Amino acid sequence: MTKPARALAKQCFHCALPIPPDTDIRVEVLGASQQFCSPGCAAVAQSIVGAGLDDYYRYRDKRDPSGATGQEAQAPYAVYDHPEVQKSFVRQAGDHREASLILEGINCSACLWLNEQHLRKLDGIIDVQIDANSHQARVTWDPEQLRLSTILQAVADIGFTAHPFDPTRREQLLEDQKTRSIERLIFAGFLMMPVVSFQIAGYWIGGPDESGAYPLFESLGRWFMLVVVTIVMAYSGQDFFRGAWRDLRHRQLGMDVPVVIGLTTAWIGSAAATFLGHGEVYFDSIVMFIFFVLLARVWELRGRLKSANALDATLKIMPRVARRVTADGVEEVSVLDLSPGDILRLLPGENVPVDGRMVSAASTFDESLLTGEALPVLRRRGDPVVGGACNIDQPVEIEVTRLADNSTMMEIHQMIARGLNARPKYAQ
Repeated sequence: MTKPARALAKQCFHCALPIPPDTDIRVEVLGASQQFCSPGCAAVAQSIVGAGLDDYYRYRDKRDPSGATGQEAQAPYAVYDHPEVQKSFVRQAGDHREASLILEGINCSACLWLNEQHLRKLDGIIDVQIDANSHQARVTWDPEQLRLSTILQAVADIGFTAHPFDPTRREQLLEDQKTRSIERLIFAGFLMMPVVSFQIAGYWIGGPDESGAYPLFESLGRWFMLVVVTIVMAYSGQDFFRGAWRDLRHRQLGMDVPVVIGLTTAWIGSAAATFLGHGEVYFDSIVMFIFFVLLARVWELRGRLKSANALDATLKIMPRVARRVTADGVEEVSVLDLSPGDILRLLPGENVPVDGRMVSAASTFDESLLTGEALPVLRRRGDPVVGGACNIDQPVEIEVTRLADNSTMMEIHQMIARGLNARPKYAQ
């Protein structure tokens, strides 16, 4: 997609990310039909509206010019303290609660360490685990001592953003970050070629004469390289400077700090040599350093995207809506609104939204994603049906036995995530 086309793309009303093509998910908010990028964002919006908290969308983008903190600063996050909103990304873990969040703005392992240590200092935090590949955070806290809005605000206070976990949203965030990184990589590579070519030419046929003056072509070339490298640092290297400023503002040393120190020192020395007309310049080193660091980050993003897709494959097949059978007929409801004992109707080719028990006589189900078994499995009345299995033969009705956040598929996903995040004791 070209840059102009992407600029005209519609944005999700909840998360402001671009809406994928051929996606038309709408919910009425603030008296108007709003469009969303994924069923996850739509479900959260429905919960917010259902809880009577529509003002969240009216005031969320307003900032207090006085720089208010405390309860005033936490107001945009207060909506996430409502149980109806937490259904999609918070689960009960005994007397504690565990939230699955996506962290935005992570650039290196030092960012992960900073978020973990900052959250662990909050009273009421039980555990914090952040996956380095997918940037998914699992935060366990005591609801008697701490609110979720305080946790989200604490993340924002150190310059990062925490979103409720949604696999589609995480994929979009990573794809958007990858697109921006590739654009800046191409820009740096395109401008690197003339800078390096001119610098090489200066090594072979340039250099000062007996009086110490440089040839005219080399003097003009140095001014040209100064302008080009400054543009590369301002555009392609902007993430380095933003990350370094955020780290220094919070008195932390991340990976971006030494990168910016090296780039700035080389630029100041080269600029001084250009103005004074003598001395060495390092413009080629600056632009090549930016290019190769960006190349490494793009490569890392590719790996993170593949890792996130593999981890979320189990969740993406789970339906977000279900057909619930009531005394008045059949209605479509969010999976988050289901309760044990509800009767669901399932058509051939549809996936089971939650764990349940067969009410109809019989049907076959494809459980290959769960068990690896290629042949369909016959389920009769009273047999358990696993969420994520695909109904094959005929329309059936099942009774809900477990909610979405406690389903077999969710347990498998959490076991995989914990296995990937597990670290030896000495590394914690």
